Amino acid sequence: MCKTQRMSLNEHALKTGVVRKGSEKIYEGTVVPTPSEESVFEALKIPYRPPEERDH
Repeated sequence: MCKTQRMSLNEHALKTGVVRKGSEKIYEGTVVPTPSEESVFEALKIPYRPPEERDH
């Protein structure tokens, strides 16, 4: 999902404006401030679901 939005998400940060050539990152992107878990979902434009409601 992140790749189609030119984003990157890992345990350290959500980044936008990521440029890839195949699987290689040409530009690492800019960090998106995500002070809460809800803000990560909002930035990705997906509805927030509490952990207990997610598939494991």
